Formats: sequence, C-alpha cells, structure tokens
Amino acid sequence: MPHHMRILLPASRARRTAGALMAAGLSALSVACSDAPTNVRLVDRPSLGKTPAGPAVTSASPAYARRDTTLDVHVFGSGFTAGAAAEWALAGVPNAAKVRTNSTTVVSASELVANITVSADADLAYWDIAVTLIGGKKGVGTEKFEVTTAQVLGGGIGGYVMGASEQVSAVGYGDLSGAWVYDNISGAAVDLGAGQAWGIDPTGTVALGRDGGFVAVAWTRDMSSGQWTRQTLPGFSGSGGGNATSAAIASDGTLLAGGWLAVTVARNQVNRPVVWRRANGAWEQQPIQYALPGAAASIYDVNEAGQAAGRTTSAGGTVQGVVWNNATTYALLDGIAYAINPAGTVVVGERAGTPVYWYRNGMTWAGNVVGTPLPSLSSSCAGGRAQDVNSAGIIVGYSCSTGGKNQGTVWRLDLSGPPPTLAGAPSRLSGLGQVGSGSDNTIAVAITSVQPYFAVGYVATGNNVTVRWPIP
Repeated sequence: MPHHMRILLPASRARRTAGALMAAGLSALSVACSDAPTNVRLVDRPSLGKTPAGPAVTSASPAYARRDTTLDVHVFGSGFTAGAAAEWALAGVPNAAKVRTNSTTVVSASELVANITVSADADLAYWDIAVTLIGGKKGVGTEKFEVTTAQVLGGGIGGYVMGASEQVSAVGYGDLSGAWVYDNISGAAVDLGAGQAWGIDPTGTVALGRDGGFVAVAWTRDMSSGQWTRQTLPGFSGSGGGNATSAAIASDGTLLAGGWLAVTVARNQVNRPVVWRRANGAWEQQPIQYALPGAAASIYDVNEAGQAAGRTTSAGGTVQGVVWNNATTYALLDGIAYAINPAGTVVVGERAGTPVYWYRNGMTWAGNVVGTPLPSLSSSCAGGRAQDVNSAGIIVGYSCSTGGKNQGTVWRLDLSGPPPTLAGAPSRLSGLGQVGSGSDNTIAVAITSVQPYFAVGYVATGNNVTVRWPIP
C-alpha cells in the first residue's frame, strides 16, 4: 500500500461548455500556461458600469486537497472582474511555495477557477483564498480551503465507522441498508443488509456485528467470488440477542471475536461478555463466557491473547470500565474501556468525557486502575475519547479543538517505560474543508498495527464520510 499518493485532477472538469459560455454572453480566449507563478486567463470583459466595491470570497469547491496534488478549484463570491487573480495564504500570509496558483480563469462575477499545485510539504491547515482585481482591490475568504491527509473510502460511504482491518478494510452502519463494509480488496463499499457492523478481523475477510433483529452475526467474504455471506453466531442456553464487536487472530490461527450475548434476568435482558472462537472455517458450538464483574458487562475489544476491554454496570447502575486478563480474571477501571493493545499492556477509553489510558505494571493491573488523562488539541477546552491503540503505542480518537469542535486526534506513548508516558503533544487529523459550516468534526476510531500505519474514521459533513489518514 503506497504511503504517499499523487493525484492529478483534470482541468477540463472545471471548464464550462462553449454553449453555456455563449448563453452567458461570454467569449473565451485560450492563453497557454507559462512558468510564471500566476498565469491569468481572461474570459470576461471588464464591466463598463460603476467601479466595483471590491471582490468577496464566500466558498470553494472542492474545499480541500491533499499534498502533492494539482487540481482546479472553483472559487465563489462576488465582484470578480476580468484579470482577477487568486492566491492562497496561511494566516493571511501568501505562500506560493506551498500552494501555488498556476492560472486564474474568471467565469463570471460570482465564480472563477484557479488551477493550483499543493506541494508535498504544504501545511496541514485551513488556508485563506484571496482574490485581487486589476487595480489592487482585494477580497479574502478566511480559512475557506483545507490542505489535508484525509483519503475518502468507498466513494464517500456514510454512517458511522466502527472498526478497520490491517489492510484498511472498514466496517460500520447507518448507510446503504444498514450494515456495510468497505472492502479494500475490491475498493468498493458493500451493502451487508439490515443491522450494524462493529468489527472486522485483521485480514479483512470476516466482519462482525448484529443483524436487524439484534442477533450477533458474522459476515464472511468468499475470496473467489468476493461475496459476503451472513451467519448467526452461536449462543448458549438462555441467551437471546447480542452483538459481536471486535476480532483478533490468535497465535495458532484461531479467530477470536469479542462481544456480548443478552440473557433474561427478572424479565430484563442484560448483557453477558463472551468471546467466540472460529477454527478451520467453523465457529465453536458455544462462546466462552467471561467473568461477570457486575449485573451486566460487554466486551468492546479483544486481542490475540484473548485479553479484552469493555464496560460493566453494577446492580445499582454504576458504570465502570473492565479489562479482562483472561476469561476468569479482571480489573475494574475508573472509566469506560474501548480498546486494548496487542500486548495487553495498555487500555484506552474515556473518563467523564475525557480521553484516558491505563497501563499494566508487570502481570497485574493493581495500582493502575485510575486512568491517565490525554490532553486535548486546544488548551482552551477539554473533552473527547481515546478509541484505539496499536502495538507501537499510537492512540487515536478525538479531542476538543479550537471552537469547541471534536477533532480527530493522535497521541503517542513512549513504551520504553515502565510506565508508558506521553511522547510530545497531540496532533490533529485533518478533515475535508468544512470549517465554519457547523459540521466540521473528524472522528478517528481505529489504528492499524502494521506499518505504514493508517487511522480510520469519518468526517462529519452532514452525512458522515468514511476516510483514512496515513500516520507517519
């Protein structure tokens, strides 16, 4: 899987047809591009009316681009006249070395097309778009364009991403018919039918979740046909609905799937933590029941050793995190645990809306059941969640950023300890240029353990868009 990609978007996509130009009373002059930083193409005639007050920039399409890319960007606003030139600026300072305008074509008073090149080392940030008229009048659209590392998966499949494989196949729900998988082998989004997909095995061939009747199921990919087939997961006496949330492959090749099954207690259904085992293509007849710390418990993540992380609820309604060293022993944590690393030494989650991590000292969690807080991207606000951790100590999730938005976040632990410690400041996972729209949150839910590392999650753009981010 290439770590860096170069994408060239055709300039023809941004041009209008000759018929549309004639209908608007415009004529086009073709001017060849030169090596100059900006080559202005004039397709409008200057207005003979009153001198315009000056241009204004309101939006751009697309509103984002990845590094090492050349593309056409439609810039919208008002007051554009022949000879107008667009340029990109960071915090008000133009930087053609990072984002260079190759040409500017004025389409109308409200639209122009800028062909730009984003360098391989351009700042991952929101950039201003400035439009300057002949004569010097200038309008600036502040932070209307984002340089990002986000890569859209499955044609922009929506809903909620819940997990990812080492090959960056992803699963989730809330789009298509309900459950879906982004199949990295075919490069397409696959409709799994009613229900929710919560997990996928490291090879990307077995997805896990629940069907439309809240029954725990697995979907298996046929490697020859590419078809995904659903199978109900085994229960035990007295169990009803359930959910499979995560998967790992043990050292002997057995597939382990963590989750829960529901049983009826005093006319109420409560969850029991379980791990299913699949060997030689077949599921064992009954799942392994894990120790129950309270009145109910659920496994959210399981690793290759069968260690698990999740949550429990006491008879009085108190919710705590749980880490299981095996099926019979566990420790209670002071927050909800969402993931455990392959070595079983680090668990991540949240406590009272704050991202935290817990670590194991030697063979026991004793003395380390109080989570260590992870900092937010912004010092002016707090909140978030740590959602996954890999073998290298890279944690992903989201935290509070400028403006109080949830922003995908990467934290790194130094595992040379003990104890593990935070290495440097958190870093931001960029989005798809939605700043200021009210829908510019990014959420990371999974991180691969095999280099090159990728985080997988979604960008909230009205209907969530599934993305991945390369993690250096």
